[in-house]
Amino acid sequence: MHPTTYLRAEGLALFLAATAGYLVVGEPLWLYLLLFFLPDLSMLGYLAGPAVGARVYNLAHVGVWALALAGSGSGWGRRCSWPVASCGSPTSGRTGRSATA
Repeated sequence: MHPTTYLRAEGLALFLAATAGYLVVGEPLWLYLLLFFLPDLSMLGYLAGPAVGARVYNLAHVGVWALALAGSGSGWGRRCSWPVASCGSPTSGRTGRSATA
């Protein structure tokens, strides 16, 4: 297979996993759409020139930001943004925070 096929499959898998995780958490649809299109606002960096625009656009499209957002939910006193066992399920009542927090 061509490398582009692998990259597209990876992107599709990430999209489906992120969407499924978001649906499990049960947050509103408007927030999903906002978070989905938020990185595209980085195109405005091109108004400062092509070099600055490329840096801003590429920085906004790094996958680590999505992972950081997914893991930060429990730190804000909410269920984890990603449905993993250590964060508790939406119906379990657990918040993922320790008793000393």
